[in-house]
Amino acid sequence: MDGSGSIVPHSGAHCIAIQPNAQAVYYRTSTSTRLDPDNEVIETGLLKGRTYRAVVWVHANSPSSAKLLLKLTGSYTVEASMAKNDPDALVVGNWIILVTQLTVPSAFTGTPSQGLRVSLENPSSTQTAYFDDLLLHPVDASVRTACWDESTGCSRQR
Repeated sequence: MDGSGSIVPHSGAHCIAIQPNAQAVYYRTSTSTRLDPDNEVIETGLLKGRTYRAVVWVHANSPSSAKLLLKLTGSYTVEASMAKNDPDALVVGNWIILVTQLTVPSAFTGTPSQGLRVSLENPSSTQTAYFDDLLLHPVDASVRTACWDESTGCSRQR
């Protein structure tokens, strides 16, 4: 916390506060296809048979039950999650990194309203949960991120 009693974001100028007994859906994608210029079918969005990883930071002042959830709905229903109190959660200063992953079955089908949902959840009845720097990516993809610093006008890449 800073001197005013506010949560200092993990990076950047802001973080998300999720009130007690609430959740926030931050990303949803489904499988889809399109035709390329040669009329070849190209899969887009959520790819079958691929493993996706989600990463988010949760503040130490958040309830121990605050969690990151991946949920796949459609012809299969699969969930993967990690909570702040998980023994594998890594603590760095006042922030704890939550990491989870989920593999989309190769035979998966779903409607546009189904697919993969990434949400941040706060099942606590009394405390607010604070999250920052959510990232979702295929595990076999190269990922490079940047954080914009409004005070200096510079970005910091990771």
